[in-house]
Amino acid sequence: MKKKGGKGCWTCKARKIQCDRGSPTCERCMRDNRACQGYGARLSWPRENDGNRAMTATVTYPPGMAVTRNSSRHHHHQFINTGWSDIELHHCLSRQATVEPPLFHPTEQSMPKIWRQPSTNQKHGELLYYFHDTAYLSLLSFSSSNSQLRNLLMPMALVEHDTVSGRAFVYAVLAFSCLHRSGLHQQTMQLKIAALRALSESAKEAAPMQGTIRSVHHVAACMLLCAFETMLPSESSGDWLVYIRAAVDITQVAQLGRETAGLMNDDIANLLDWVFYHSTLSRFAMYHWRHKSDAANHSSPTGATQIESALRSSNPTHEVLNLLSEICDVLLDPLDPRSRDESYQAHLRHSEWSVVNLPAYSGSSVSSPGSCDAEELAEITSQMSDHLPLPVQMYQRATIVYLLRASQGPRDPPAKLDKILDKSFAERVKAPSCSHFFPLFILACEARTDEQRTAILDLMGRTEKSASSPVRNMARFREEVQLFWVQRDLYDDSDLLMSYMKLMKAVVSSSHVIPSYV
Repeated sequence: MKKKGGKGCWTCKARKIQCDRGSPTCERCMRDNRACQGYGARLSWPRENDGNRAMTATVTYPPGMAVTRNSSRHHHHQFINTGWSDIELHHCLSRQATVEPPLFHPTEQSMPKIWRQPSTNQKHGELLYYFHDTAYLSLLSFSSSNSQLRNLLMPMALVEHDTVSGRAFVYAVLAFSCLHRSGLHQQTMQLKIAALRALSESAKEAAPMQGTIRSVHHVAACMLLCAFETMLPSESSGDWLVYIRAAVDITQVAQLGRETAGLMNDDIANLLDWVFYHSTLSRFAMYHWRHKSDAANHSSPTGATQIESALRSSNPTHEVLNLLSEICDVLLDPLDPRSRDESYQAHLRHSEWSVVNLPAYSGSSVSSPGSCDAEELAEITSQMSDHLPLPVQMYQRATIVYLLRASQGPRDPPAKLDKILDKSFAERVKAPSCSHFFPLFILACEARTDEQRTAILDLMGRTEKSASSPVRNMARFREEVQLFWVQRDLYDDSDLLMSYMKLMKAVVSSSHVIPSYV
């Protein structure tokens, strides 16, 4: 079927030939074996002397700027809204020299109004009951369920404590429950301050001298305060990283992973899963965070220092998180001369092989590192991940997509990830919600078409309203995804080569506060 009137498809327009307006693709593109880019609206740069535009400008690139005209990278886009800050960021990222992209202030939509006034002062017993009944649903872990974390925390909260670490833990539970129930107000802050004071006193004791129970109280209090900060993020809530560092510090010094005494095994395993999950995702955020000095100079109210060594789990289910953490520790920008070293390239191939050959799955056909190319790796991952638990499946796909994208330079041909992405978009974006932000973020950055982007936004909306995270604000997360889309559209319509790593760093660093992707 042919369309009547109107302009031709974007592919024929770029080739400056007449289009027959065929639907769904024009016959000229089919005959020439080209991808038809369709007829929809798309963000485009104003042409010189274009009188239909309100303003035009000539962009002058530095000498030696690498530019290309690759029409195969164009796609049918829907989201064309952009502003001066997007153009400024695009010009900054286009420069070859290492230039820090501008820091953008959050919009009103990304700054939730979290100050509220409760009708009455809430009693501690009521807050504990609310935590047991509702608030625990917003605690995020990897392989441990919400109910397992609740079953770990509630018995400890109901015991009368005579230690500072125990009191810190109880106040942290109350503060988290109060925030979840009625927002950030005077009573919420009083409970949080009480937890911080007790935690500060607890940190003065050497962890091995505290004993296992006190160390568990201390770590659990830190994780609850971390959840407190990430539940309603704002420009002043970057302290979640401080609490993770403190939790990792106590976990390593007290050697909680080696505890084998009786009934403590399962409880400590669930606690370590909680800490390990947040610690791993913080390494991804820190790797792309350009204000590293700001994060490193955070003064910890618990006396914790920055943890340089990664927290590693011996649980086979967690191996995909171990690999993601290792990738963030060794990954180099493809523009870095060191990335061309043979030993580094061999390490990348081994990382790809390790992500595909997870211990939880033994049927992979990848026999050795480097035995297949990126397209084959993606296809194998797409086929075999169905046999894995859902969180492992999501992180395996996201990690292989992230690794292949981040390790390829602007001049390298893009990795062919169509099969794994098509399967992810067909399955995950239709889910009722997605509580894991990292795989959602990586998948969202790959959305190119109207349908894919609309599905991603719908999934974010369902997640924000879901019972598992009823008060978690996703406005800032949504802005980061849309910022990535806008910059990708600008690159697709220009002659410039896009650096995935450079763009990812700019997006992650686009606000004053380091984001959390748990």
